[in-house]
Amino acid sequence: MNDLVHFRQSISFRMLKYILFASSIVTFFTTAIQLGFDYIDGVNEVKKVLSLVDHSYASAIENSLWNFDKAQLEVQLEGVLRLPGIQHIALYDSDGTLIQDVGVRSEERIITREINLFYDYSQSLERVLVGRLQVDASLQYVVDRIYKKVLVVFFTQLAKTLLVSFLIYLIFSRVLTTHLLQISRYLQKVSFAKNDKLEGALKGDLALNRKPRSSDELDILVGAINQMQRSLRLSYNELKSFNLSLEHKVQEKTHLLQEQQQICEHASRMTALGEMAGGIAHEINTPLAIISMYSDDSLALLKESQPKLAEVIDNQEAIIATVGRISKIVKALRTVSRTGESDPFERTSMTQILNDTLELCQTKIKNSGVQFDIRGFEHPSWVDGRSVQISQVLLNLLSNAFDATEGLKNAWIRIELEEKEKFVLVKVTDSGPGIAPVYQDRIMQPFFSTKPIGKGTGLGLSISRVIIEEHGGTLSLDKESPHTCFVIQLPKSTQNQFDSTPRFESAGI
Repeated sequence: MNDLVHFRQSISFRMLKYILFASSIVTFFTTAIQLGFDYIDGVNEVKKVLSLVDHSYASAIENSLWNFDKAQLEVQLEGVLRLPGIQHIALYDSDGTLIQDVGVRSEERIITREINLFYDYSQSLERVLVGRLQVDASLQYVVDRIYKKVLVVFFTQLAKTLLVSFLIYLIFSRVLTTHLLQISRYLQKVSFAKNDKLEGALKGDLALNRKPRSSDELDILVGAINQMQRSLRLSYNELKSFNLSLEHKVQEKTHLLQEQQQICEHASRMTALGEMAGGIAHEINTPLAIISMYSDDSLALLKESQPKLAEVIDNQEAIIATVGRISKIVKALRTVSRTGESDPFERTSMTQILNDTLELCQTKIKNSGVQFDIRGFEHPSWVDGRSVQISQVLLNLLSNAFDATEGLKNAWIRIELEEKEKFVLVKVTDSGPGIAPVYQDRIMQPFFSTKPIGKGTGLGLSISRVIIEEHGGTLSLDKESPHTCFVIQLPKSTQNQFDSTPRFESAGI
């Protein structure tokens, strides 16, 4: 069945159809022309018979009619009726009276000839009209003969057409189709789908199975295929070599890009820490000044003749509290300055993360004049992750918020914590001018920054997004908010261990 379908779709089958169709058309018209000439010849034969009656039988009928030999007339008319094509004969006298009627007259396909009959007097050479002979010749036998010939011609021409078409098909198949199939089978071997390595499919040149001859169209085609194959093999080897070189270069560039990315990430982290350095220095200097003041006061009290021990003790307790404050700042600084990439995921509270982050921002918050609003951190919200990295993300968002509100009147920054069924949401919103819609879809891209040159690396948000995604969460911009609002979404902790409830410490904000 498949072979039949393939044959019906082949060029050979189509050629056979076209040959049969063309031969049939030519045969039809040639046969029609031939039969037309045969019909004309048949009509001419009938006319010749009528002429024969006029020249050969008319004189005898004239004599018989003059002598009124009725028996002789009947014999003569019967003889005329037996001539080919003669269908009916009517004999009239000079007055137009019917004398004798022979045969059957038909109204279709007839040729009628009327012959005037004269009797010649030999003495005076005078011709006397003695009657009129009407001869009707039928063309039906001509038509019947054409019909019989049509059947003969049809079958002979059909047999000839089929034989010629089949011979042409064999010749076409022998001369062209067989070699085309050979070329096709050869080219199918040169397939990327069946060969993992192209050079394995391009071994050797194509050669047709036929005797050598002068270069015809097939030889030219085979030569072009062989030349294409050699060019393809050469191009493939060049492409393979170039691909190997390109892969090596890509590896080198990838390694270089990774190194540059690490450098940029470190620079971004150092930039954020540098921006906080002034505030941190002031944050530490203030407690140190307090310690120095209480120490001087305690020393003066101890030098008195009657030392006031109660006041000295109060001063020492204040010094211890201030030292604890410095310790918290240093601890927070050490926490944020680490990468935290090697830390294990642990159950931690978002309240504790916020407390550690704010330790680095207290002085900047107090000195900036920005109103700081913290909501929802009164109750613990537990997450699984690296607290160091989450704190770095939060510090980056706060740093961006400070930059956005710089120089604004009645500036404010709001941090909100909201618990959902499976997630914890932390929103950082500022009263700045917001982010233009044209930039909203690009702010998370590496090296993209809306800050002036030299003030931002463009890596803070992209690194922060990667950190949050590694924690199974998302970092996004709330486009529906009238102000700039970044949303951190983290999965809730799945650990059920008991932990002391951390409380949010305002840290004097």
